[in-house]
Amino acid sequence: MSVTVNSAERAPLSLLTLLWNEGFSDYYVPMQLRPDRFGALIERESISLADSFVALDEGEPVGFVLTGLRFQAGRVVGFDGGTAILPSARGKGIGKLLMQRFVDHLQTVGVELAVLTVVSKNQNAIGLYKRLGFSSIRELVCMRSIMVDPLVRSGVPGLLIRKVLPIEVGHLATDCYLRRPEWQNDESSYKLQHASALVAELGGRTVGYAIYQEAQPVLLHQLGVLPEYRKRGIGSHLLQAVLRESETAKVSYLNHPREEIAGTKFLHHRGFEPFLEQVEMHRELEPKWRPRQADQRDVSLIKQALQAAHLPIAGVDEYYPNFWILEDGEESLQGTVGAEVHGEAALLRSLTVREDVRGQGLGKRLASHAERYLYSQGVRDVYIVTTTADAMFSRLGYMRVTRSDVPAEVFTSSQFQGACPLTAVVMHKPLV
Repeated sequence: MSVTVNSAERAPLSLLTLLWNEGFSDYYVPMQLRPDRFGALIERESISLADSFVALDEGEPVGFVLTGLRFQAGRVVGFDGGTAILPSARGKGIGKLLMQRFVDHLQTVGVELAVLTVVSKNQNAIGLYKRLGFSSIRELVCMRSIMVDPLVRSGVPGLLIRKVLPIEVGHLATDCYLRRPEWQNDESSYKLQHASALVAELGGRTVGYAIYQEAQPVLLHQLGVLPEYRKRGIGSHLLQAVLRESETAKVSYLNHPREEIAGTKFLHHRGFEPFLEQVEMHRELEPKWRPRQADQRDVSLIKQALQAAHLPIAGVDEYYPNFWILEDGEESLQGTVGAEVHGEAALLRSLTVREDVRGQGLGKRLASHAERYLYSQGVRDVYIVTTTADAMFSRLGYMRVTRSDVPAEVFTSSQFQGACPLTAVVMHKPLV
């Protein structure tokens, strides 16, 4: 047997779809997808094909691991978005090779925590993950229901339910859940940022919320009520409002934590039945390098580094949360990179490395780290404007474009208009 593990960055979508369908052909639940649906999954879960891998046996593709990256409270988290081996290639240690590459790669690119979910019945996979250093965190249950009867038979005086943006309610999980929801339902995920949300208000206070996808069936990501307001019918009113907004009676809740006993009882009483049980597993990593997200205390430090490199400092006070800095063992800044986010496009800016540590690839790593962060936030196109570094960015995959090719929201930004002369080179890189 001659097995190699390669990056999935250049693998055709048709090949990955074929591997997905064959690898999951005998799975515990149906997971067959068309290429367009598989592409939507890649987009929805922020899967980075550049950080994913395909296994080849004697040159033939036989398995894969899909890798997603999230940035949660300044911490970089990597998750297994799907691992499968063709039935004919199992029992050869290919799964172990893929997962070891997955873990090793995450540490190389600065990830601090690896997470995954695995079907509880799949004891072979659970045993493999434990041997690779993963620990079981909690049990999860996938539930579904068809609401055939009215959920609510009496009102809650003064209760107001209204539609809001998910970003307005994600923080409520801290008060409504015992701990952060697992990665597929976490507020940092791209799909939750583009989902629908409702809040329940009573006496001017937000007392509950729901985050969901308006699909068929509805996909419920989070449903919470503050502990002191439970058993008043607020959760039922929220669930009824979700179904009314989505115009369906079918609803699924994937990976509800079994430890949320009150929520589990509520769902059971509303007719939800489990159809799959999973285990959430984590492994703490020790990345080989660890850039950190800047905070307000770093603004003056960033400005000093940019001024030393003769780079503009305009906008740093506004955009510092989208800056990353790399420090040495004495907490001295070695390099920094920042970005301005404008919807699905971003302007990469302010990339600099301290002169005495140049030539070690830190600039490339910082740029790649920023790109991974931007991709996790839904950015799909990155632009840069440079007067001196076009050769370096060309090696990083950026290509020259004209100013007319730049989206209006980036083109009209203060950084693009005010800090870059007309003689500067404009470059673009699509993120996949």
